[in-house]
Amino acid sequence: MKVGISMAAFSAAAVIVAASGLAMAQEQVEVEVEQRAPMRASVFSPDAYQPNRPNLSTPFGMGATVGGGVVGFTGDVATDYTSVGGTWNARLTLGTRTMLAAEAAYVGSAQAVDAVGIDDSATLIGNGGEIAARLNLLPGAFQPYIYGGVGHIWYTLTNEGVNTSNVDNTDQTLYFPVGGGLAFRHRGLLVDARGTFRPTANGDMFTNGGNNMHTWSANLNAGIEF
Repeated sequence: MKVGISMAAFSAAAVIVAASGLAMAQEQVEVEVEQRAPMRASVFSPDAYQPNRPNLSTPFGMGATVGGGVVGFTGDVATDYTSVGGTWNARLTLGTRTMLAAEAAYVGSAQAVDAVGIDDSATLIGNGGEIAARLNLLPGAFQPYIYGGVGHIWYTLTNEGVNTSNVDNTDQTLYFPVGGGLAFRHRGLLVDARGTFRPTANGDMFTNGGNNMHTWSANLNAGIEF
């Protein structure tokens, strides 16, 4: 009888010790979980650590830039009549700190025209606008990106004198800008370098079969991020 009582007491003591050990282990695990660093936010999250980020007006970031560069046609007829010229633009970007962004821009250009039947000082002026969707590939100070969109441009021949050439005085065309670039952001400063190809849907500025009015351009812009 005494042996049975002793065994029961021993079993009860063992259960108490085991329960105490489990409770202590559970408390240790809870402490470790509490001390563990929280999961890092997405690199494109407004809360992500970005040391070069200023106090922006919006959580997604906006940018306004102006700049210029060079532009030229790609079609054989168009390149025969025009030279590589200058281009300028003003651009607004919504989403400088998010993966997806939107852009709207004014785009202008000027190219010298060399054709029989017009004045030697003739210049082809382009004025247009475009919108685009942009994919930002990385956050941080340096941000590579790609983009694509749609635009419309009006061409006007100036300083042509009496025009008897194969170049019309005016034309307009729909185009689809695609390209990529690299942006640099630092405490509100925004610098952007990009290359763009603009295939056109139509265009008959050059009347002797030069319907290919696709263009390329390389631009450098500077402005502010807010």
